[in-house]
Amino acid sequence: MNIFPNKHSTIFYDSVIVIYSITDRRSFEIAAQLLTMAIFDYKRLNPDLKVCLIGNKSDLVRARTVDPSEGKSLANRFEVDFHEASIELEDNLDHILSWISNNVRTRFGFMPINDSNHGKFRRALSFVKRVLRKPDLKHRSCDSINAI
Repeated sequence: MNIFPNKHSTIFYDSVIVIYSITDRRSFEIAAQLLTMAIFDYKRLNPDLKVCLIGNKSDLVRARTVDPSEGKSLANRFEVDFHEASIELEDNLDHILSWISNNVRTRFGFMPINDSNHGKFRRALSFVKRVLRKPDLKHRSCDSINAI
């Protein structure tokens, strides 16, 4: 598996986020392959590469096929960060956005977010969540359907 456009081009990454579904064992296996590629292929090109493993759909507990300990173990084996989240419910989304933000800030020489500037980050995060929030299409009125 290769995510380079072709074998003669090289792409340099600053951060890599590998996401798998906790309800799909195959996606976890693919995530392990992607982590292997990120660590052994891209890390030698960029020793400062930051990698994060994310288990998505943590809200679907009954459909879980990948235990949290398996995700943590995989992340520990490759010495990368690990989070479980529910993007749909925005559970732990702030931890992931904080990880991304701190990597970008560090990459460009800005101070990482800490307790002293945490309030500004929370306001920015709140704004991003409002912008990215899906429109609630269930409550739209059908009164104007004849106008079409």
